[in-house]
Amino acid sequence: EEVSAGEIWMDGNRIDSLPPEDRDMAMIFQNYSLYPHFTVYENIAFPLKNLHMPREELHATVMEIVHALGLEKLLDRRPGELSGGQRQRVAIGRALVRRPRLFLMDEPFSNLDAPMRQSLRLLVKRLHQKLGTTFIYVTHDQMEAFSLGTRIAVMRDGIIEQTGTPQELYNDPANRFVASFLGQPSMNFVENVPVFFDGAWQAEIFGVRYLLTGQQVEKLKDLPSGSKTAVGIRPVNITLHAGPHRGTVEYAEPIGTETMVHLNVSGETLIAVIPGDGGSLPVRGTEVSFGLDPGRFYLFP
Repeated sequence: EEVSAGEIWMDGNRIDSLPPEDRDMAMIFQNYSLYPHFTVYENIAFPLKNLHMPREELHATVMEIVHALGLEKLLDRRPGELSGGQRQRVAIGRALVRRPRLFLMDEPFSNLDAPMRQSLRLLVKRLHQKLGTTFIYVTHDQMEAFSLGTRIAVMRDGIIEQTGTPQELYNDPANRFVASFLGQPSMNFVENVPVFFDGAWQAEIFGVRYLLTGQQVEKLKDLPSGSKTAVGIRPVNITLHAGPHRGTVEYAEPIGTETMVHLNVSGETLIAVIPGDGGSLPVRGTEVSFGLDPGRFYLFP
């Protein structure tokens, strides 16, 4: 692949003009990409054979990776005889065995079922902690990003919208796209909320004025009093059966130890997440009170 724009640098050296064998990085693909006529052992050993490593050292290095990945009983099998999870472990082993400076992983577990994805995520996390090597991991699964990532780059249409730790992105999203993208269920947005400065900044939501502080005020510093903004509220920051607001229950969804309650409030839908396994669900069509945590408002002027 030719670089379409810009430059690629690693450890202070420009590498986009280097041939693949000189880049010192390994790629793990979504579709396994194993050599079908090679055994598991031969697939893992292949990169080392290309480096002309002495046979004894090659065998010792391969077996170290084989033991780490639990592949001892599969060494004589070919890829066609393996399950999807086993194939992906072999692909990981083939990448690891070279000990490159950089691992690139392109949605490597998206073709696998949920339990296998979970076990391989734990494997990759352990390997990352053990090796201390940089992994760049592409995923559409935010659970995967949060569980694996030490830093996350949220991208849209080829543009990086925000980078940071998982906590930074969740607690201080740079814009509305990042705010809505991260978090399950997605953030609620109340549109056209008037904000006023009367000795201090306040926002009027569903007829109730809330005092704004800290980063919320920073977002408003260039706006005149009386402006309107969108306000984001995460479902976990809405309290049911307590507070000054009223809403009508549209329906409730039990999701294990929590329940998602959909409320109609003045024509807008809000989702609240409440503790409980759905044993006593709010009844559809009933009116309930609810409160908002103003310290957890996100403003998007």
